[in-house]
Amino acid sequence: LPLFDISLPVYKLSNQQVVIRFEPETVEDQEIINTWGGLENTPAYLVRLRPVLMVNDERIVVGQDGIAAGGDFDLNNELTSPAGSVAFANTLIAGYPAILGFVAQDVVLPDPANLKVEVEDLIYREALNYVDRWNQGEAELARLFDLRTARPIPTVVTLGGAMDVVELLGVPQGASWKGLFLDADLRLVEAVTSSQIVDDRQKTFMQLSALEGSVLENRIFEDAFDVASISTAKLFGLASDSLTTIMTIDAVNVDTVVPILPFADNIKTDIATAVVQGLTVQIPDQPLVLQDWTGIGYIKEDPTTGAAGYMLSGQIAGGMTAVTPANWVYPYIYALQYPGLEEFNEDPLAAVSIHKVGGTDFQVGAAGEELADALAVMVRDAEGRPVKGAEVTFTVQRGGGEFAGLAVSTSATTDEQGIARTQSHLRLGQDILAEAITYFEVGYEQASFARENTVTAELVNGTE
Repeated sequence: LPLFDISLPVYKLSNQQVVIRFEPETVEDQEIINTWGGLENTPAYLVRLRPVLMVNDERIVVGQDGIAAGGDFDLNNELTSPAGSVAFANTLIAGYPAILGFVAQDVVLPDPANLKVEVEDLIYREALNYVDRWNQGEAELARLFDLRTARPIPTVVTLGGAMDVVELLGVPQGASWKGLFLDADLRLVEAVTSSQIVDDRQKTFMQLSALEGSVLENRIFEDAFDVASISTAKLFGLASDSLTTIMTIDAVNVDTVVPILPFADNIKTDIATAVVQGLTVQIPDQPLVLQDWTGIGYIKEDPTTGAAGYMLSGQIAGGMTAVTPANWVYPYIYALQYPGLEEFNEDPLAAVSIHKVGGTDFQVGAAGEELADALAVMVRDAEGRPVKGAEVTFTVQRGGGEFAGLAVSTSATTDEQGIARTQSHLRLGQDILAEAITYFEVGYEQASFARENTVTAELVNGTE
């Protein structure tokens, strides 16, 4: 059974903030997430999440069941209009919100004053900005070619998070954010001329429009977030610069070329299917690299009309960022990296409470060995908001434990989540019970409160 099934009129979706969010499936899942200090810190295999369809912050429908955090699922869409029905699907990862940008005709960009510095507002703006820039490009092309354009069905794009999921025996163990992707799911434009002259203007228009859309798929990220990004158009530029061979696959050579392509089976199947449908495919003969991204891209074009689909690794008709999060310079990188991030307080002196991140507590390890995970605490202000920049000192009080460099104390600074983690893992002392008590410091003054972070050692071969 589907997680949810709903039909909505397009006028309620066009230019609106349509989001797929995720929430804990059960109260127990929420308690686990709280214990670990937020979903981003919680091991994926511990919780399940329900997808929720939101329109302008209004809950429209909630999934009947949950999905393992980090698990993937298909979001199937079908648009029905007098011009016919068109279906498409996206594969999404449970845990990171995705924006569905519906635009029936013209774009109405959101008022910047109404947007917050949070992931849904940031990517919603860019989803509509992408469609708007493509519309403007087509309008200019139409003027140059003396054509008139019509869009018989809405344009739909999906913008969300590219996730790196680690699995064990098919079960997600962890999911980390590695950037953003944009998928141009549906874009149909018809160009007509009042002239009776037969020429190639309409075909050329379609070819240039498809190229424009692909170019924007990397520029939208580069302009908005100042991060190097990849699209199929940019990939073909890299291929040209590196003198990589571009292969053309059609009905004549598909049976001999496709089987020997050095690519995944799903890519080869997609190419073969496109050729059966009468399309011509162009593809570099090897994967290409742009900074931290490696992959392939290919163009599927109708040789008669010039209409084309620009595909990228992952079988998305779009683009994605090509830089690991550690190398982003965008000032709101944490808002993108941690979609559940609360508004934080940047004044370290505003801190009033410190609490253990429960998931790092009560770790069990061999005496004399390091614990598997760092110790962590969360610091909040009087209103419960995370405090950034507060210094926390972790001190071993009993048991002979130590941090790196034989130190009994180590310091860490809270991040935008209000969490401070030890840079080195605690090495347990030789006593049966080792205790590490964390002290929170504001400036040079030690606060009047402390919280215990207890770790337990176990006997190994009779040695304490």
